[in-house]
Amino acid sequence: MAKCSGSRTARTEFEGASLPDVRLNQRLEALVEAAGSDPAASIPKMMGTESEREAAYRFLANERVTFDAVLQPHIERTKRRSEAAKTVLAVHDTSTFKLEGSRGLELGYLNTGARGFFLHATIGVSNTAQRECFGILRATTLFREAPSKATGKTRSGAQCAAVENRESARWWDHVEAVEAELAGRCDVIHVADCEADSYALLSRLIGAKCRFVTRMARDRRARIKSDEDWSLVSDVASVAEHVAELEVPLAARTSDRPPRTQKRFPARDARFAKLRFSATRVNLKRPPYLQQEPAELEVNVVRVYEVKAPENTEPVEWFLFTTESTSTKDELLAIVDIYRRRWVIEEFFRAVKTGCAYEQRQLEGRHAWLTVLAITLPLAWRLLELRNFARTTPTASATTVLSPTEVEVLKHLHPRKLSATPTVLEALRLVAEMGGHVKNNGDPGWLVLHRGLSRLQPLAEGVELGRRMQSMPTGDLEM
Repeated sequence: MAKCSGSRTARTEFEGASLPDVRLNQRLEALVEAAGSDPAASIPKMMGTESEREAAYRFLANERVTFDAVLQPHIERTKRRSEAAKTVLAVHDTSTFKLEGSRGLELGYLNTGARGFFLHATIGVSNTAQRECFGILRATTLFREAPSKATGKTRSGAQCAAVENRESARWWDHVEAVEAELAGRCDVIHVADCEADSYALLSRLIGAKCRFVTRMARDRRARIKSDEDWSLVSDVASVAEHVAELEVPLAARTSDRPPRTQKRFPARDARFAKLRFSATRVNLKRPPYLQQEPAELEVNVVRVYEVKAPENTEPVEWFLFTTESTSTKDELLAIVDIYRRRWVIEEFFRAVKTGCAYEQRQLEGRHAWLTVLAITLPLAWRLLELRNFARTTPTASATTVLSPTEVEVLKHLHPRKLSATPTVLEALRLVAEMGGHVKNNGDPGWLVLHRGLSRLQPLAEGVELGRRMQSMPTGDLEM
């Protein structure tokens, strides 16, 4: 079978895995080799023969093969890529994995009562327009042992604070771990969405002198000067004059979200929006139930708001908390760009679920699910990295991302569209075209490139098989 570039690149992300037996390392290499060519394929399809399939399932169920040990080589490479970039955005978020078709009773429960678990991930992203994903910096899974009991009442802040071993501790755990791992190696800016809007977390970030940009979820009490009466963040920030105005494209939002999320982020059509940007520095008031935290926190607030929104449309409005300077227009716009790069982690989770079809697998037991996840996360990163190659190294040789046979097949299929020594950009444009990309839609995304590769790789494998058959003696062919 042809060794495609996807397999080679994926395999390097697992080199150095510290498994307790050399045979386990060999089995991991075989699994990654198979999955790299088609990460969405089922395990039986990946492995081919019955004996290989059974060996794969034994490996996944082996208690000596741990989630951390399988993933650690990829994390080490992510740290090296982050170090080379000098500044890295540590983007944090949590995603749910719904595994209703799975077997076994060791899975947890989601908010809806469905079987599954939560993944809290931190990825490294470049602080550039290319939004290059460096990979996973830390990953933590959370299994709830029983369905959440919906009582119709939201717990108060004091009730939440009184709970020991709270799930929200994962946010600071990840920040602290990333800071320790990358200390002295590169500058780190932590980026998170509304779920990270916690006074206790903000206090720890500021106390540890961490740089961050996070979106406000709840309208807190705030004031600018210590002798002023307390107001709300939205009221205080709305007084500041805007220093910039831009027209930007807004992506469409679907209505297939959980009710709680749908209320906060209602469905909308794609459109261009005229946005204004302003900033001010405020003091946040400590909630009364957090007596151990500082009475006030000083932080910059950036307001992004839409003017002249279409009729019957909810205008865009963000409030961002940040330690970054907001003194100039360029600094203000840079903060907004940092937050917008948070979207890479949404793409990453989609690559895990769609590009690698993780939720569609049929596995027995929590351990097997976690082992497959540890293999899947670097493969999902690989799907995003394919798109980044066209942005960051467009003039490099096409063989940087494709095998020589794959490039040869592209030349045969599109003899007039490739130069004698095709570049990465030339080749990936044709791969995207094979995946259904329309040129007028802009640069191709990872999903359309993945679809194109899914068509290209079997053709390359067929060419390699034909060559091997031609080189075999006639007697062997007859057998």
